[in-house]
Amino acid sequence: MSDFELPRDGDDEDRLELRFRFDSETQELRVLLSKLKSREYDILRHLLGDRLDVMLESRAATLDGLNDASASIRRGALSLLAHHWDPDPAMEQRYRQMLASDPDTDVRTVALVCLVKLSNANSKDDLCKICAHIARDSANTRDMRGVAYKSLLNLKGYSMKISMCREFLNRNVDLDTLIDWSWVDSVVPKT
Repeated sequence: MSDFELPRDGDDEDRLELRFRFDSETQELRVLLSKLKSREYDILRHLLGDRLDVMLESRAATLDGLNDASASIRRGALSLLAHHWDPDPAMEQRYRQMLASDPDTDVRTVALVCLVKLSNANSKDDLCKICAHIARDSANTRDMRGVAYKSLLNLKGYSMKISMCREFLNRNVDLDTLIDWSWVDSVVPKT
């Protein structure tokens, strides 16, 4: 005997509705992704100016940007290394050095993102400690602390819900009320 069954009343309509909703939401996501890519390009163009095109074509030009006197160029170069170029483990010490000593907070923040992108099983515990320390330190900027917390979540295999991301972006919300400090302490005890 066959397992085939004729559709019950409403099954086709339910499937069509689900399919329509899926197609509609997929298209909406494509539009949002396109807007995000456009915004990302605009930000990089603002940071790097005419150097953006060369850096998108040449990893060597991007790496040269790390030594630029302009914090904007260093930040843009790090952003490209984090999101455009494949991670290079040989850069780990350079990223750590920039995280520890670059005079610009935004540059240090993107250096942290680069380190997290490079993370592997051997470096995760160390990076978790670094992220927890940065998130706990109220002397750091709100952005840096938020990136550190989000990075800690990622390193531990969690992602932040969209609603939580929106809260983190809202400058009127106290970051300390958003961070789950008991979770941070359970993952990386205070030293």
